[in-house]
Amino acid sequence: MHQHTMKQILLRQNLYMSRCTPKKIYFEFGVANNNNLVKYIKTVQEFCKENSGHSLSDFHVYGFDSFSGLPKSNHAADKHVSFVKGEYLCKREILEANIKKTGFPLENVHLIEGYFEDTLTQELLQKLLKEEMFPSIVIMDCDYYTSTQVATDWLYPLMQSGSIFWFDDIWSFNGHPEMGQIKYINEFNKSDKGWFFDFDIWGDGIQLKMFCKQEWEWNELEWKK
Repeated sequence: MHQHTMKQILLRQNLYMSRCTPKKIYFEFGVANNNNLVKYIKTVQEFCKENSGHSLSDFHVYGFDSFSGLPKSNHAADKHVSFVKGEYLCKREILEANIKKTGFPLENVHLIEGYFEDTLTQELLQKLLKEEMFPSIVIMDCDYYTSTQVATDWLYPLMQSGSIFWFDDIWSFNGHPEMGQIKYINEFNKSDKGWFFDFDIWGDGIQLKMFCKQEWEWNELEWKK
């Protein structure tokens, strides 16, 4: 995601629409080359400098990755010439070193290592619900249809209307509706969970989506807070 896009999202969620949108919590599934995660941290630092009353200590970053590259998948919707086991490997120590260089509070960076099927547990979900870690920006850079499905279905209880998703690999299959991340989005939008709507800022196209639940949860009482 472009850094200016991240800045526009932060402005929307934390200033312009701050009463009816999630704020300050970043999730990234598939850290890959770690550019987006570090880019987000730098954008948050700039945002806090420019907007008084916002502290770095209020922002949290969650990164989910195997740190061993793509897993093997035999699912038909995942089959792509570029998607092979071990591809897009990101070394955890490189990511941690890059984060440390930014000066961002390390206690607010949470890296969960392992394949999604193993790490996205009900125990972790309940912990995040208790801590009210509702994602405001979610980067889905996990390539596969199956990985996107596992990650988003697990995340759903934490999702609130107004959260912004970036589906990094949505164009991997040239728009084929039954392949990759587009397949998952199409299925999700036909369910009773809610919708992912195109949210185009600065020409970022359909990779950028706004999530909205079918039942509007930001009611009048919330608005008055």
